[in-house]
Order: sequence, then C-alpha cells, then structure tokens
Amino acid sequence: MNKFLNIPCPIIDETLGSYLSRLLKSNYYQSKAVIKKMSCNFENKLLLNQKKSIDLSHRVSKEYIAKLYHNQKIMNICMNNPFVSKYGFLKDSIRICPKCLEDNPFHRNVWRFVGYTICQEHNSYMLSHCTCGREIRSLSTDLLFCDCGKDYRSINAVKRVQHKNNHNYFIYSKIMNNNLSNEPESNFLSSLEVQDSIEILLRLSKYLLYRGKVRTSCWAFLQDIILMDSLMNESWSYFLDWPIKFNCLMVNLDDGLFNNKLISLKNELNRDPYIILTQEVLNFLNLKTKHVEPILNGLEKEITSFLTKSMNAVGDKFGFKIGLHE
Repeated sequence: MNKFLNIPCPIIDETLGSYLSRLLKSNYYQSKAVIKKMSCNFENKLLLNQKKSIDLSHRVSKEYIAKLYHNQKIMNICMNNPFVSKYGFLKDSIRICPKCLEDNPFHRNVWRFVGYTICQEHNSYMLSHCTCGREIRSLSTDLLFCDCGKDYRSINAVKRVQHKNNHNYFIYSKIMNNNLSNEPESNFLSSLEVQDSIEILLRLSKYLLYRGKVRTSCWAFLQDIILMDSLMNESWSYFLDWPIKFNCLMVNLDDGLFNNKLISLKNELNRDPYIILTQEVLNFLNLKTKHVEPILNGLEKEITSFLTKSMNAVGDKFGFKIGLHE
C-alpha cells in the first residue's frame, strides 16, 4: 500500500481527491475503498517532498470566504450545514465541466465551492449528476467515467450567458484572480432573484398556514403547511447556491415528490429558478388538495391565484413577462 510504481505530479489547483484518483488509476487500482484508506495517511507517506504542491486549504482564505456572505449569521449557518464543509465547500460531491475535463482531466479546487455553478471558461452550467442520475463524487477510481460507463467529456453541458451582476462572477474573481478587492460587492454579487423567489414562498407558506388553522379538520394537510412554513423561513439563510440547499430542506417535507423535480434546479441560478420552483410548489399543493377532504376544493384556486400574482409581480420587477394568467 505504501509503494507505487507510478507517482503522478500534483497539478496546481487540483483537489486532493482528484490527485488520489489519478494516483490509483496510474497504478491500476480499481477499488474505491482503497482511496478512503489511503486518504488517512496520504500526507505523511505518499507526497513526501511533493506535498507542498497541493494546498489542502483549497487556496481560499477564511477572510475571502467571509466576504461572499451578507452577514456573519448566514456564514455560520452555511459553515455548519451538514451538506457543506467549512467555509462553503462541498464534502463528498463535486460539480464538473465536461469541456474542462476534455482540456485537462483533473478536478479543480474551485469546482467544490458551493457558489461555483457556471464554468467561467466555457460559459456553461457545471454538472453535479451523470445523465444516468448518479451523483458525481469527489473521490472516484476514474475521474472521466461514471459507474454506468458514461464518459463525462461526452456530455453536452447547457450554455448560459454570464452577466456581470451574477454572483458567480464575483466568487470566481475573488477565488481565482483576487483583483476586485476595491470594487463594491454590490456590483458583482446580486441575490435579488433568489430573495424574491424565497419571498414568494414565504408569503405563500404564511398564507397557507393561516388557511390551515381555519381548516383544522384536515390535520395531515395542516401538518404539511406548518412544516412548509418552518422550512421556508429557514431557507432565507440558504441564498448561496440555494437550489441545492433548498432541495435538502424540501426533501424532508415529502420524500420523493420534491427531490426529483428540484434536483434539476441545482444549476439554475439566474432568472428561471423562482419561476420553476414556485410552479413546483403549486404542483405539490395541488396534489395535496386532491387527497384531502372536499372542504379544501376552493383552496386550489386561491393558491393558483396567489402564485400567479406573485410570479407576475416579480416578472414585472425584472422587466419581463412570465405570461401566467389566473
């Protein structure tokens, strides 16, 4: 275990998991368990004189990460999130850019940051899942292939026009270039769309909570409404890369129903998410109304009207028409 015939050279900005994967592949190991065992004594026994070539702190200081959050409270919540490691880095999963892997097959450190969802080099969404549905892991016996046999480089990533006020631009500049220290953060970090989308859901949840108190005979539906209200309020703190965290929250509300639909929102961070997400909430509530007592029949129309007005109001604020009608 301690001796290898081939020792690849670490690449600048490469993740530790990426290097371990390349090390094992170059020595023809095919067991993922080997990676986990090696990770315990990796620094002491494997890198030797080369260990300084890999910066285990992800090359981002705590001070820079702190600037990515609106306030200390939100930063602390993100840092303590069980789905995210300290300072806002993903734990076991990673997002990849197929084009970047095609150019140079290794995982970049910035790919593990929760806010990095659009490749700045290729202007396309980062991928968190293979086309088969499997999550892409940070530790793997082969960085280029999924367990299903799919070559990640062959996946066509969705292109996205990057605007300067998108928070990815700010995050990427801080991490990779550090040349925007004199610029106001408001010029590059905009969470208006995220806040507005959550505001719609907050208003909806409080409205439904009130309606649920009136209709106490439908206890199961009332419990869903109360839980939704608490989750919506908690979601205020998850504005950075919010679809992932929102999915983690909402999957507890109704296992399976939200999970598959919201999983597709992980890469949606510009103008579409709140339209899709609010529509999914509407679909969820409509489904609920079909499985409760007839007294709730009128609630479906009220929810539809509320969501329609809310989404159109946000659309007007950003200068485009959603085209929803009551």
